[in-house]
Amino acid sequence: MKKTLGLEKGEYLECIKDDPLRIWLRLEEISQKSGQRFMAKIFYDHATGHPELWEYFRDRNQVIHLIRRNPFDSLVSFNVANQTGKWLQAKSTEPPSMPKPFALPRAKVETYITQAEKHIKATRAFFGDAKYSEVFYEDISTSVQRCAATICDILQEDAATAQAKTRMHKQKNYTNQSIVSNYDEVCDLDRYFF
Repeated sequence: MKKTLGLEKGEYLECIKDDPLRIWLRLEEISQKSGQRFMAKIFYDHATGHPELWEYFRDRNQVIHLIRRNPFDSLVSFNVANQTGKWLQAKSTEPPSMPKPFALPRAKVETYITQAEKHIKATRAFFGDAKYSEVFYEDISTSVQRCAATICDILQEDAATAQAKTRMHKQKNYTNQSIVSNYDEVCDLDRYFF
């Protein structure tokens, strides 16, 4: 933070809480001077408060909306991350261990799908007149190279000739059926909705 933004950790955390637009404006200054580009990764539940930040993004920036076609799969991943405490999986020689099976009450899954639909509709409505693109997670998650090429295409940048690399890998190495103990009761909800 100090190196990139010139802010001490405490000042940075205060800005995130009280004035996140200040951080983005600082990153844009740095970008103009250095030619380095920045991206903000924002989750739906982060988009509360600070309407000035969202309006700024809508009015001045390229917005890429990453949508999960299958919210059931997303809910399973969320539950596994809560169970294991691992939200990201760094590459290592050791594969991720199998989490403990859990039940997903039908009402919880239906509520989650309804909320995902509301988020998607609201995002489309808010950013509809912006430089706005949609990308579906399931279309790009199978290949880091495909993901990089998709983003380059949206940003109208030449795709890198070198192989795209990441230090992370998918932590899900199991099927939904093997981890959701009441899968037979909710299996009809394990599908593409969007």
